[in-house]
Amino acid sequence: MTPIDKLLPLLPNVIARGDEWLSECPSCDKKRRTLVISEDANKTILLHCYRGCRAIDVVQAVGLKLSDLFEQKDERRMSARELAVHRRRTKLTRVEACLNTIGYEADVIDFAIKDIESGAPRDAMLARMRIAKSRIHEAVQEMK
Repeated sequence: MTPIDKLLPLLPNVIARGDEWLSECPSCDKKRRTLVISEDANKTILLHCYRGCRAIDVVQAVGLKLSDLFEQKDERRMSARELAVHRRRTKLTRVEACLNTIGYEADVIDFAIKDIESGAPRDAMLARMRIAKSRIHEAVQEMK
């Protein structure tokens, strides 16, 4: 069973949209489809909640672990070459996910700054920028 086959049945009100899926986020418990689910080339699941929920909170809300988002390969049955390629791809996937997070959160900060400059209420924007800052720091730590 692939990671996507494990996750999708556990999510509420899933609909397909091109090569991704939309669902209500089980973490923030809103009745709107704020969660985007997609797969990268290595069949790793990528999650993005537009209300700001972290991937770990989403998977825990449905009883899974973050490791369930990755296709599990039996390294004991791989040749030395296959093992080296697998480990390199796994590391690149993790780094790519971290860079995607950093890029997205930088965009959030940019939009928040523009909103604040245009006179939008500051409190909500500042709270979201603090979350973005925290996620950027988490992504940097994950890449080390």
